[in-house]
Amino acid sequence: LTDILRSLSDSKEQVKRQGDSIEAYEFEQRASRETISRLSGEINKEQELRQAAENSEREIKQEFEKIKTAYQRSESCIHLLEERVNSLTQSLQAARDDAMERGKQLNKINEIEAMFQTKINNHNTSDQSTIMDLEKCRWNSDDLKEIQKFIDAMVSWLSFPHPDQLSSLFNTISQRIKEMEESLRQHTQVCTDIELELNDLREERSNYNSNFDMLKERIAYLEEQRASDGTLIDELRNERDRLHCHLCKLAQILKIDEPVAELGAEILGDTLALRLTQLQQGETEKQTNQRLQISRLQRELRETKDRADSLDLQIGVMRRRLTDAQENRHQTVMPASGTPMTLATSEKERRKLLKQLENVKELENNLRQEVLAQMSVSKALRAAQNKIDELGSICENRDNEVKKLTTELNESKKHSNIEIENQNEELQKLRKEIKHLQTSLNSSQKSEGHVSCLQ
Repeated sequence: LTDILRSLSDSKEQVKRQGDSIEAYEFEQRASRETISRLSGEINKEQELRQAAENSEREIKQEFEKIKTAYQRSESCIHLLEERVNSLTQSLQAARDDAMERGKQLNKINEIEAMFQTKINNHNTSDQSTIMDLEKCRWNSDDLKEIQKFIDAMVSWLSFPHPDQLSSLFNTISQRIKEMEESLRQHTQVCTDIELELNDLREERSNYNSNFDMLKERIAYLEEQRASDGTLIDELRNERDRLHCHLCKLAQILKIDEPVAELGAEILGDTLALRLTQLQQGETEKQTNQRLQISRLQRELRETKDRADSLDLQIGVMRRRLTDAQENRHQTVMPASGTPMTLATSEKERRKLLKQLENVKELENNLRQEVLAQMSVSKALRAAQNKIDELGSICENRDNEVKKLTTELNESKKHSNIEIENQNEELQKLRKEIKHLQTSLNSSQKSEGHVSCLQ
């Protein structure tokens, strides 16, 4: 009975420890469930960030294509402007040559006109006096021939109908000279305007060349950035593959029947969360059954303890009665001449006591069987404790995996945030450059329109 009581106390302590371990296991299960849910949320956030990074990369590529097209258009505009500048330079040079020739002719005409005007004002006499005056001026025949050639040339150039009327001829020549001076002033003004426009076009060409060089450098930088973005995208894809591999390992640990290798990260996360919920519900049902079994065993242990106490009392009473009966038997036993009635009663009492002793032995055997059954139950409880320990180790492994995945997610989140910030800065710079190019293109188009209007 002492061994039974000791085993009962040990089983109670084991039941108490098992209850504590079950509570700890429930707490660990709740913590692991919360960690898995948080991890799935972070995975979804990481996927959203990766999608945003891919969208920003596509936008940057589109902006890059727009910049390339604008760059090609600016190259064509630069070629057109160069051709236009060359044509304007040639026309300016031709205008200058024409102006110089006309200036020479005008100077020559002015000299001859002044000479003839002085001669006409001083000498209005006859032809003979004119010849005498000309001789006095020491003009020889060659000079007179040259003057006659010049007058003939003027008559033919002006298509003068009356070559004999020198005064009207000189008036026509003077009027023509004034017209040529006015035309020369107009051409000079046009030449100055063209020179100013040419200087503006040269400055604009230099600006285009500087923008062209800057765009070349920018394109080279963007190509390098594109290469670095490609490497970063490859790193993110490798990170995603590693995360998917870890999730597949976790799915294998959780014994998911579906082909996890073919599932995406988001679907796999939802599947893992569902599996953990199922495992938690299954463990909860098992724990409920174990608690019911433990309460039933505790009740049976209390009943067995009460029965053992009552049997101890009965055994003590029977032992005391047996000793009393033996003493009475020794006292009542007499020789053959004694009374036979006392012997019969003592024999009857002895048989009764033997029967009670057999009953006590039977009860003791029953108690031993119950103790053995409880020992088997304690073995089952130990097996359950081992199972709980195994589940605890699995939970620890899961916690380690969750911590590792959390660190990886944080690192990938940091990398993606840095990359998104860099891409946003590059996008702002590209937009500013596009605005600058648009303004320069508009100004070049305006200048081309102005030049075409001048022509």
